[in-house]
Amino acid sequence: IFFSKNMFSRGQSSRGSQRDFPWLHFPQISSNSTRTRSKKKLVELQKKEICASNTVDWEWLGRVRYEEDLAPYIIKTFEHNGVSITCDGWSSVFRIQEPIYRELCLEFFSTIHFQGVDDYYNPGSITFCLGGKVRHSSMVELAWRLGIYDQQVVNTDAFRTFLEHCHKAFTDGITSSSWWNTIANKVYIPKSAQEGSIRSPTHHLIHRLMSNTINQRKDDDKFSNLYVFFLWSIITPNTFCNIPWCIASYLAEGAVNDRKTSKFNGGMFVTRLAHSYRLMTS
Repeated sequence: IFFSKNMFSRGQSSRGSQRDFPWLHFPQISSNSTRTRSKKKLVELQKKEICASNTVDWEWLGRVRYEEDLAPYIIKTFEHNGVSITCDGWSSVFRIQEPIYRELCLEFFSTIHFQGVDDYYNPGSITFCLGGKVRHSSMVELAWRLGIYDQQVVNTDAFRTFLEHCHKAFTDGITSSSWWNTIANKVYIPKSAQEGSIRSPTHHLIHRLMSNTINQRKDDDKFSNLYVFFLWSIITPNTFCNIPWCIASYLAEGAVNDRKTSKFNGGMFVTRLAHSYRLMTS
């Protein structure tokens, strides 16, 4: 179903750079302390490889009718006090397929800062550099720039109501371990839980979509706490994930691991943002 494409700028490998780009000195950042912190992060990132983007063959999924099996989970309807909205955010996330450009990733992940506030429309909740400029964005703006939601839809009262009922974590009384027991054959142990213990083939496929798009590791069978939460929000009826908040948090904190030997993820999201700011040329 999935295959990898090593798409990096100018045919270089995922590690190292062939030229020195002016914007990686961050002259646009006015704060000396922030610039110093970004340069320090840049040095760390330059030692890492970037996970290559994986492509999902949606045409094949459609032919074998797996896409039909997925639809009730990744395209759901939210209804509340007369408000009704089609929620296809996960469907959009799983369809993001972009080449990866190392310089853009280095610039973005060296500088991104997420405040984590509850105001999803706060234009200053996310700050990052991209294309040599400092960018400010709300969580909702980030989501529509990534193509997860339509720009017109996110500015409606219905979408605001929808976000108020979305989850950033499990509801009270539910944990990864307790919920895992309802879908899998083995006890949940965070560092060793695997996709293979899940009973439903469709749930298997949803995890495979998550690992190939968000984590960008096609052979990753591990099931982190975050993935358990995502799966819970996807397959539980009348339950919705706060995707704008979760994607912002992931890009700021989860895409880059502190381990020196680890690769970092999220490059396709950076490319999609670059397109939205008209930084890409044909």
